[in-house]
Amino acid sequence: MKTFFPRLVYGLALVLFLVGCNPAPAQYAWASDETIKQVQESTPVPRPTQKYSPNSGGSSSSSQNKGDITIPAGKLRDYVNSYSSYNNVYVKKANGTTDSRANDLEELCKDWLYYRRKITEAESAGDSDRANDYRNSFNSINNWLNDYKESDVTAMFDILDK
Repeated sequence: MKTFFPRLVYGLALVLFLVGCNPAPAQYAWASDETIKQVQESTPVPRPTQKYSPNSGGSSSSSQNKGDITIPAGKLRDYVNSYSSYNNVYVKKANGTTDSRANDLEELCKDWLYYRRKITEAESAGDSDRANDYRNSFNSINNWLNDYKESDVTAMFDILDK
């Protein structure tokens, strides 16, 4: 599992390259265990507390929304097409526990994409201090994503890509 995210980043960078986009340099996604440990000990990133609800921002409720669901670890792929119809999705972690926040995996994947983009932007602007701050947050997100099964994380990126 430790090598999943660097491989995922490499795969995403390769796809971006093949479709003609400017891929993020791979050096931003790679972090040693020592670096991740230093980041966790020195600058922990507070996790968001606001719950995301796919139904928020629109009408107050819809008959299409199915409420809450808890998805067993490794089974998110089965819910790719129906994911958005649930208000709150709890995906079990690899160890069988469930995060207390609904849609935790979704928010972590969104944060992962956000920090990956911000690292590239800061580096392109020549602001290495800001890029390092983003990289520290990115590494923390990677560590939290390691709690989930690889197949669930990839399925969530597919959901977000829709």
